[in-house]
Amino acid sequence: MNKINVSVLWDFIPYMMKKLPSPGVLLVCGSEETRENVITLGWLQFGVIWNEPVVSILVRPTRYSFELLKFHNEFTINVMPDEYNDVLQFCGSNSGRYIDKFAETRLKKLKSREVKTSSLKDAELTLECKTLYKGGIFPDNLSDLVLAKFYRDGDYHAMIDASISYVKSNLERSLL
Repeated sequence: MNKINVSVLWDFIPYMMKKLPSPGVLLVCGSEETRENVITLGWLQFGVIWNEPVVSILVRPTRYSFELLKFHNEFTINVMPDEYNDVLQFCGSNSGRYIDKFAETRLKKLKSREVKTSSLKDAELTLECKTLYKGGIFPDNLSDLVLAKFYRDGDYHAMIDASISYVKSNLERSLL
């Protein structure tokens, strides 16, 4: 696993958290060789697991992106400027199974440094991530409050933990 400057990564987290749960951040999954998709994430968390800086994301197994995440163990998380809020809304409301969200939104891809999945050109901050763990969220393990508020239809999320292998920022330090 690649080592990054964890203290620099932690400096960016408060800025990123201001985007959550809404308008969210954009996750790119899949690969250039096959097909890539972009989705909006509103829920994620950071920490250190297995001595690695890690991000945990939640994706429903019914989503097209989950299929891509199952077969491609890499992804990027892209924090977009405020003028992309309409793109975030679109990517969170439409399935990549039926449309090409990159074409529809005119998002521009960049080659990533450490992973095969693309980054987004106009992102203020990009995390390149490599999957460490994938697992389900099960109703027996959830409180009644969480079940009633988020899972009335039973469409439970899966959790994916990934090491953060590279961080790219276009932000000025004064903005953090």
